[in-house]
Amino acid sequence: LSFDYLSEYPDNSITIFNRWGDVVFRAKPYLEDWVRNHSGGTLPTGTYYYILSLYGDDNAIWGNVLLMR
Repeated sequence: LSFDYLSEYPDNSITIFNRWGDVVFRAKPYLEDWVRNHSGGTLPTGTYYYILSLYGDDNAIWGNVLLMR
C-alpha cells in the first residue's frame, strides 16, 4: 500500500482491517511497510480495508486493497 505524498504528513497513522473488522496492522507513522500483520505472521490473500489519517481523524482517507500471493 503506497501513497506518493505521504512524506508530507509525518504524523500520519494507518489501521488495516480484515473482512471481519479485525485490526491486522496498525502503524504511526506509516512507512509504507505493511506486509505482515501486527503479530508478525503473513496475511492471507484477500481484501483488506484501510483508514489512513494524515493529521487527525477528521482528515482520514479510506479504501480497500486486494492482497494476492
